[in-house]
Order: sequence, then structure tokens, then C-alpha cells
Amino acid sequence: MRLSATHVLSIGGLCALSAVIGLAWGRSSLPPSETDVITAMAARYVQETGGSVADCLARPGPAGQAWITIYCDGAAGRFAYPVNRRGQLIAISETSL
Repeated sequence: MRLSATHVLSIGGLCALSAVIGLAWGRSSLPPSETDVITAMAARYVQETGGSVADCLARPGPAGQAWITIYCDGAAGRFAYPVNRRGQLIAISETSL
């Protein structure tokens, strides 16, 4: 059985469309980088307290609880922002920080 040019182009177009959709879906599901998370939490600290981004530093989070924890220490006090691998702020016990 031989496929006509119309069939070949249709199949090629569907394959290309599937590839584009797959790549877009894959990129949207990538977790944020450490830099993205640190920048976002430092910006949150600045917005909440009026402090400086330079007040913040990041360290690995407590094992099994947080991926990374951003600590900001300024005139308004010390703030800790524990974040999971998806870049979401999470609640963990104060003693873990």
C-alpha cells in the first residue's frame, strides 16, 4: 500500500505538532533553579520588610523537609523561607531551621 502525498504531509504535520506540544509541556514542568528560588524569596523579603536583597543567603534545607532555605537577617529581624523542589514555600517546625 502506498500513501499519497496528502497522507504523508498530514502524518508529518501531526508528528511536528506533537513534538511542539511535548516540548512545551516538558519545559513547563521543569522545577525552578536554585537561583530562581533564591531571587524570588529575597524579593518577597524585600516586599514584606523593606529590607535589602543583600540581607539574604541560602542553605540546603533540613534533610527530608525542605530543598533549600533562604535566610534573611536585617533590621526587621530574621526570616526563614523553607522551599520545596517545586519552588513553593512550605511550613516546617521552627526547631528544624
